[in-house]
Amino acid sequence: MSKFEFTIGGFRGENIKIFKYYNSLIVQTSERPIFDDIDKISHKLTKDQWIFFWDRMDKINIWNWEKDYFNQEVLDGTQWELLIKREGKKKIQIYGSNAYPENFQLFLDVINSVAKTKITYDKDL
Repeated sequence: MSKFEFTIGGFRGENIKIFKYYNSLIVQTSERPIFDDIDKISHKLTKDQWIFFWDRMDKINIWNWEKDYFNQEVLDGTQWELLIKREGKKKIQIYGSNAYPENFQLFLDVINSVAKTKITYDKDL
């Protein structure tokens, strides 16, 4: 069974958590980095959507992202975390604080497409 969890946000502004639950992606939003169970939106994905999703993860090559991305010059800002366990692939757990992989926008494009979100980030940090 595969696992997918992604959170992004900070102490100010919107925080978003997206995770796989059976055949759905659950989206939670919060104005703080704590998520309530009542603030959930479920998006059931078809088999073709899951194939698209995992295919794009492979093409983005998230399996070779570093374990962490830090910008030591920014004390607050945006933190993010990604956890993926997938059969036939290695488990990855990645954390970032105001720094991102080069192709992070491609990753967000896929997430925004399947989870119906509008996640953005400040790539100039």
